[in-house]
Amino acid sequence: LAGNVSEAFTVPTLQDLYYPGYSNPDLLPEKSRDSDATLVADGARGSLSLGWFGRSGSNFIVLDPVTFIPYNAQRAQTAGFTITARSKTVSGLIADASFTDLYRALDLTTRARLPRSPVGQASAGITRPFGATRTAFGLRFGVVGSDGDDAANVPPPLVGRYDSYTSIDAYVRYKLSREGILSVRGFNLGNDREAPIFGYPNVGRHIVVELSTR
Repeated sequence: LAGNVSEAFTVPTLQDLYYPGYSNPDLLPEKSRDSDATLVADGARGSLSLGWFGRSGSNFIVLDPVTFIPYNAQRAQTAGFTITARSKTVSGLIADASFTDLYRALDLTTRARLPRSPVGQASAGITRPFGATRTAFGLRFGVVGSDGDDAANVPPPLVGRYDSYTSIDAYVRYKLSREGILSVRGFNLGNDREAPIFGYPNVGRHIVVELSTR
C-alpha cells in the first residue's frame, strides 16, 4: 500500500505563451494539490494493482476546443482510478493489461468537462525481454476513448470520430554484438485515422530503425 499527498505548480510553456495565433501571453502558472493511493497484491502468477488519483487546483492550463488557444480554468478538479495486471514470466514472456477511468475532469467555474480529457483508456501487451537470448520483442494494443472534441468540431453530414482511436505498436530487438543492438519498431500498425485535436491528425503507420549500444 502506498500513498502520496503533495502540492505543485506548473508554469506555461513558451508555446503556450507565444506560438503565433494559438497562444495566450496572459497565462498564469497552475497551482494544484495532488494525491494518490495504490494497493498492490502480488501472487505466484503475477500482480494486480488498484490505484486512485486526484488533483484539484486553480488556473489549470487547458486548450479551448474551438479556438485552440490555451486559457486558465479558474478552478478545476480531476480524479480517476487505474487497474493494472501483470503476469510473472512464463516461457520468457510477460503479459500486462491496464485500464484508466478519468471519471472526473471538471472546470468548477463553468461546470463543463475539461477538454482533452478522455474518460477511458485501456491497453494490453506482451513482451519478451532479452534474458539469455539475443532477441527481444513486444506487442501492445491500446484504446483511447473520445474526449468530446469531435462533437464540437465535426460539421454535419460528417460523422467521423477521430478523437477516439486504437493503436497497435510492436518492436523487435536483436543483439548484434555484446554492446550493439539493432531495433525495429512499428507504430500505429493498423494505420488508424486519429486526430486527438481535430484538424491535426497523428502520423499514420510508420517504422523506426535504431542502432544503439547496450
